[in-house]
Amino acid sequence: EVMVLMVGAGIDSQIVERAHSKRRGSTFGKLAYIGPIARSLVSYHKIDHWFVLEDGSRHGPFAQVVVANIAGYGGFWRMPGDVRYDDGLFDVYGFRASGAMGLLRHGVRGALKKLEEGSDLVHFQASRVRIEASDPSPVQCDGDPAGSCPIEIRSVPRALTLVIDERTYSRSD
Repeated sequence: EVMVLMVGAGIDSQIVERAHSKRRGSTFGKLAYIGPIARSLVSYHKIDHWFVLEDGSRHGPFAQVVVANIAGYGGFWRMPGDVRYDDGLFDVYGFRASGAMGLLRHGVRGALKKLEEGSDLVHFQASRVRIEASDPSPVQCDGDPAGSCPIEIRSVPRALTLVIDERTYSRSD
């Protein structure tokens, strides 16, 4: 499996699985996620996740882990930190939450572009990451279901060439 934008393990993967099970046709818009988000929050049961970085350090437990190569998430979220797609490093985020309300709080902060690193959100950078879970936990890759934990993710420098029109691209996006 090739990842370009991001990999997630936790409630985002449950939402992706639910949305894809209702999918009709090749694409669907953001509104198709409202029902799956609500159902995932109502039926939420916590699964602990950890991530292991290339130096062997293990971090967690977290309710949600995101390994990103971009700052934007889902078209409306903004991840904290100096996230660059061209540095050969993944930005690895661990979200702590004791329940659905804590995850919803992260979601609202992300939508308002107010996510900040702290005790309930940690951020590391690495070129290799392993995500583990206490129980079977689905994984999503670039918005599609992608198996379950454990999963190994590694950066392959210069594996993708992008051609971008300068007039529509801004580093602040």
